[in-house]
Amino acid sequence: MSSILKNNHLQYDYIDCFQGVLIAKNDELTISDACIAFLSSVRETVQKLSTIKAKIVSMVGLKAKPFKMQKLDKFKYEAGEQLGILKVYERSDNEITLGSNGTHFNFRISLILGYTIIDKPRTLSMSTRVVFNNWLGRFYFSLIKPLHLIFSKILLGSTIRKLERKALLKDNNFNSI
Repeated sequence: MSSILKNNHLQYDYIDCFQGVLIAKNDELTISDACIAFLSSVRETVQKLSTIKAKIVSMVGLKAKPFKMQKLDKFKYEAGEQLGILKVYERSDNEITLGSNGTHFNFRISLILGYTIIDKPRTLSMSTRVVFNNWLGRFYFSLIKPLHLIFSKILLGSTIRKLERKALLKDNNFNSI
């Protein structure tokens, strides 16, 4: 299976990819389902990190702004749409590419919902591609890369669990997962 990111022939400074297999076999899952599950996992993770940050800064007498993310059910997951800093760049039947362009680096996250060769269980692949715009981007990413690798694996696992629950329970409410 070829990715939209590979087909656009851009040069990237950093690339990674993680893949997991869904135990629940369900041909009704869509790339929109995968994106909703991914973004709800991102929201939960960022909310936990925001709580930790608030506790840390409160020790020195500061206040942190609470994290807010718009509702996922109003998002259509179509090219050009924006959800916070994440923009949908491209979409196909089995892949969606989200990302952001910044001052120091640009990044894309690709979610691909596919199949394995044997017995056709579903797979979910999550790729990250980064282009550095300057030395500060390269330096900043070198600092966050270890956390990026940890959180990528955590988010992939959480997204797969949400998709399996949807497949098994026919549960369309990712906010309750």
